[in-house]
Amino acid sequence: MCAAEVSYRGATSIYFVPPTSKVNSAFFLNNIGKPVVEKDVPRLYPGEEHKVSLHFDSASNHTTPVVYSFLKSKKVKYIGKEDWMANSPDLSPMDFGPNGIFKKSMFKKKPKGIPGLQRAARQVWKEFPLSVCRNVMKSWRGRVI
Repeated sequence: MCAAEVSYRGATSIYFVPPTSKVNSAFFLNNIGKPVVEKDVPRLYPGEEHKVSLHFDSASNHTTPVVYSFLKSKKVKYIGKEDWMANSPDLSPMDFGPNGIFKKSMFKKKPKGIPGLQRAARQVWKEFPLSVCRNVMKSWRGRVI
């Protein structure tokens, strides 16, 4: 399993979940949430981190008090589960665009084993078009309002 995000200024890094890992809120926070907040947001929005609002889907490990407490401690704006429509996966920016494009590109690869799969995923994600990120983010507002 892997996780990644898009923004108007481009894609975050791609994060891999080891096959035997239990993805609870601590795992999510330490291996995905913190790196997005502490590395990706500053890289994509240098000096403008305060302008960023994060959206994680409504998975229970993304919406725990521990995750929200971390985001608040870092003064990160976020869309909480109480502000997100339940059972609306098609509204998530990743779900209505990038995931399908990423998967289609991955189907063209023929990696062998987990290391090969991770290399292919890194390559595909690194080449993910900025224009797609921007189109997704431009259309998102109209989808949720």
